[in-house]
Amino acid sequence: MSNGAGPYISVLDPLGAAIERVKVVLFQPFNLERWFIIGFCAWLASLMEAGGGGGGSGPNINLDRGSVEQFQREVVQNLPVIIAVGGTLLVVGIVVQIVCLWLSSRGKFMFLHCVATNRAEVRIPWRNYRLQGNSLFLFRLAVFFIGFFCFALLIGTAVALGVVLGQSGGPAPVIVVAACALPVFLLLVVVFALVGKFTEDFVTPVMMLRGSLCVPAWREFLGLLGANKGRFALYILFQIIFGMAVALILLLIAVATCCCAACIMAIPYIGTVFLLPLLVFWRAYSVIYLAQYGPPYDLIGALTPAPEPAPPMYMPPSGPSGSGPVQGL
Repeated sequence: MSNGAGPYISVLDPLGAAIERVKVVLFQPFNLERWFIIGFCAWLASLMEAGGGGGGSGPNINLDRGSVEQFQREVVQNLPVIIAVGGTLLVVGIVVQIVCLWLSSRGKFMFLHCVATNRAEVRIPWRNYRLQGNSLFLFRLAVFFIGFFCFALLIGTAVALGVVLGQSGGPAPVIVVAACALPVFLLLVVVFALVGKFTEDFVTPVMMLRGSLCVPAWREFLGLLGANKGRFALYILFQIIFGMAVALILLLIAVATCCCAACIMAIPYIGTVFLLPLLVFWRAYSVIYLAQYGPPYDLIGALTPAPEPAPPMYMPPSGPSGSGPVQGL
């Protein structure tokens, strides 16, 4: 599929090439140790993307006025301890998140290196792409804090307006405030999701190709994006549809195996190794799609060593007239 002037760009053609890349990286030949090494890089790259949680309803607790007052007294009496414990947990949680974000940023270059070069390596990409990984970490950290500030400002403003208007005008103004805040909230979700998606799929390969930091790579990608808005919009749409199809297939596999496959996929690192063909495919697809914009964006081609030229065939020396070998030498 292609639209507009410029090179032929397709969202379908890279599918076959990405499948072939999975075969080359993981199955030609099959090596379990190689799977675990590449799986470690993929697991490291996805540290901040794995989610988890539980659901269900809690116990039905019936609180009377006396119980509430007793609870309030206990909270007031133990307020310093609660603040200290809560503050400590908050700081530890933030530190852990920052460390995971840093490891994930370094891991993204490690996994990309494995897929692009067809090598199962940890130390070499960890060392060679240290500057790029740290730059990506700082960029993602800045985006996180900007996003946190935007969402906190939006929610805080909406709640404050809802409380003030609700006291004087009833529920109607609250509904109006919520109706106005919801589209802005969804717009912010889309914007930050696109920033993360483009950073993962395209900016990171550009950083590896140029040996540049994140902001210059983003600047270059914005030029490419500005000239190909329709093509990248089609790419995002295809990714959404294809992602939903993959999620449905994984759900069917989990159901067919009585949730055994789901339990395996939920195990940290082991689940990544289990899903490694899918992860390699997903990483290779975006790299191969980007390569369609020209040789300057062909990461796999740039990192694949050229084949050594074959040695020349031996030819016997010719005589002065070219009729045969020189005699007597």
